[in-house]
Amino acid sequence: MVNIDSFDALINATRSVCDPELPGVTIHDLGILRNITRDGNTVTITITPTYSGCPAVEAIMQDVYSATKSYGQFIVKVEIAISPAWNTSMVTDSGRKALAQLGIVPPPKDTNTVSFLQCPRCQSKTISCINAYSSTACKSLYRCLACHEPFELFKQLA
Repeated sequence: MVNIDSFDALINATRSVCDPELPGVTIHDLGILRNITRDGNTVTITITPTYSGCPAVEAIMQDVYSATKSYGQFIVKVEIAISPAWNTSMVTDSGRKALAQLGIVPPPKDTNTVSFLQCPRCQSKTISCINAYSSTACKSLYRCLACHEPFELFKQLA
């Protein structure tokens, strides 16, 4: 018999797993955690990477296994689903706040917004793109022309 409280705790543990490339931002808040289902004692956790070739997927899978291993009454399977593809509308409001706290400009909620980009330090909109890619493929590197500080933008994918 499955203890419902333990299953709820397993769900919470899974939701608290952070993206290894974005410390403090959970896979739940990024929308990477797509689904958690249970069939008897088997729990299937489905994740969708931000990019199909995301190098962090293996680390995320291991972190999910580590977070759930104390719930030994369940057999945990982690599956990757690339369809439908992840997009930035899956990032939660708390995920957007967590990205901003890291100094990363989060993607806009409204995909029609074109003038959202501003420096996260001085809020200047006078910026330039340094590189389409930053430390990860899902981010771009910008520089503020007012305060001269570089910053990253989490790319918008609709």
